[in-house]
Amino acid sequence: MRRTREEIHQLVQHERKLKNRLQLATTRLAEAERERIWAIVAAYDAGLSIRKIAAATGLSRSRIHQLLQEREAHAIPEWLTHLRDRECNPETPSDTDQHAPDASIRTHIASEVEVLRWCMNWLEQLEQGEMVVVNLRPDTDDHTQFTRFDHARVMRVLARITSDLDELARRKTLRMRQTFQRTMLIHSSDTNSD
Repeated sequence: MRRTREEIHQLVQHERKLKNRLQLATTRLAEAERERIWAIVAAYDAGLSIRKIAAATGLSRSRIHQLLQEREAHAIPEWLTHLRDRECNPETPSDTDQHAPDASIRTHIASEVEVLRWCMNWLEQLEQGEMVVVNLRPDTDDHTQFTRFDHARVMRVLARITSDLDELARRKTLRMRQTFQRTMLIHSSDTNSD
């Protein structure tokens, strides 16, 4: 039996959606693996012992040591981790202040956009053959740790921003669903009480 043009079109669209979903899952897995390394480094830098980090992650102590030595462990600026820690903490929206989560999201997006602009500037400098040197420590820190950035490091920062924005979008979608469900529940109870 021959397929119609519409059936072929639908089959191609369906396959494209499946491929996109697989690619997104693969990207998110890679982001989660990078995030785990960065979280391990942050915990270690904050003074958590290798033993406690291993227990929290379910990894062996020797694997934690290996991850701490990987290039990825030192490829991301500490201020980017602080940005995520400060602004990505999940908030529970209160019924009295419905606009606070939206303000938090706007602030987070503005911070991420600022870092995107820095990345664009760094890439332009690298393209022109200039050296890019970045302080890995937060501006509020008394200590500095200036490191030369190459294209690969800038790409890691961009990957981190992508991951942060993806997480933000998922949180926003979840909040919208919860708000819709609460609204429907309230509407349903109002209708039933009449």
